[in-house]
Amino acid sequence: MAAASKTLKNFQDDEGGAVAIMFGLMIIVCATMAGLAIDYSRILMARKTLMEATDSAALATGRALIDGNLTVAQAEAMGQAYFTANAKDLSKANTAVPTATITADPDAKLVSVSAQITVPMTLMAITGFKTSKIDAASKVSFDAKDLEVGMALDITGSMADSPPGGGGPKIDALKFAFERFATTLIPSSQQIGRKVRIGVAPYDMSVDLTKYAAAATNSAGGSCVVERINNTFTDLTPSGGGYFYPSPAGCPNGTMMPLTDDKAGLISHVKTFFPGRSTAGHIGLQWGWNMIAEDYASFWGGAAAPDAYSKTQGSKPTLVKAVIWMTDGQNNTQWHGAGSDTQAKKLCDAMKAKGVLVFTIGFGLGNSGLELTAKNLLKSCATPGAQYFADVQSSSDLDVALQSFASTLGKLRVSQ
Repeated sequence: MAAASKTLKNFQDDEGGAVAIMFGLMIIVCATMAGLAIDYSRILMARKTLMEATDSAALATGRALIDGNLTVAQAEAMGQAYFTANAKDLSKANTAVPTATITADPDAKLVSVSAQITVPMTLMAITGFKTSKIDAASKVSFDAKDLEVGMALDITGSMADSPPGGGGPKIDALKFAFERFATTLIPSSQQIGRKVRIGVAPYDMSVDLTKYAAAATNSAGGSCVVERINNTFTDLTPSGGGYFYPSPAGCPNGTMMPLTDDKAGLISHVKTFFPGRSTAGHIGLQWGWNMIAEDYASFWGGAAAPDAYSKTQGSKPTLVKAVIWMTDGQNNTQWHGAGSDTQAKKLCDAMKAKGVLVFTIGFGLGNSGLELTAKNLLKSCATPGAQYFADVQSSSDLDVALQSFASTLGKLRVSQ
């Protein structure tokens, strides 16, 4: 009897089996957690890829509809091609690339894209969860208004330098970024009745108006101009508001080109620019504005004549007027009146009061001394909102900034 009691007690005190059971349970829990972590990361990657693919498809379809050179069916097919190209990484999640559902509505100015995938589980399959379904949807709204964009482009001597963030010379970065900007903004085949036009006013210490100079100076001589004294901060024509002074110091290495939809002509023209001399940004700004100013319709004439401001107003405007000012340094030259910075700020305020969108770019500006002053001026000149001012340090940054401006002007945006 005593022997039996001892055997029972020994069995009660033996914990080896319990430890083994607990260890086995812990292995199962750890394996499940590891499986969950691995499969969850695959789900996140697949969801991100699918969402980016639907966004790209919607944007591509919307851009095709804005350009107006494709039918709705062709635009949707282009969107499908973009979706497939951007969804190829789904193979990393062992998931086939699906076909997206794309619906383009030109009347509502809306593109909708949706897609669904099924991601197979690996270690999580042992728990009974064999697949995970992922849905993604994107909507892009677009507003294809007429566009008039006057660009005041710095071609001063410092544009021959390389920017602090890499790339260069800066003038080459400008030419590359402008080509991409014009290509993005001006459609290859415009919609009937829609106008997208860009004009360029390269400046250093003056602006070269070529054949338009005689009307600007009352035939005072030369092709290049500086400020005027009367009605300085307005968009009145020379004959109505006061003539501009001829430049006392020659011309910049680049001529002005008024509004045009000739994309190839604009790109070729900007490629002729060459840097030199000092900076009078307010003179470039004045002519950037004059290119899109209603009062200058007869001054420029023909296809270069800007439309009325009234088209930019009301609850359903049909036109956007914008000026883009790019500079890589401090304004240091003026011929008449207050300092260049003061005149530039007053011009910006006057433009914005007329409903003109003002975009500004500081290219390679630092945060001390005169460079900080220049940057602060550009910020205050721009239309309020982060999308209207760009502080760029490299050649690639300049390209990104102008592409962002093009997107803002085109009103093509992901709305969901």
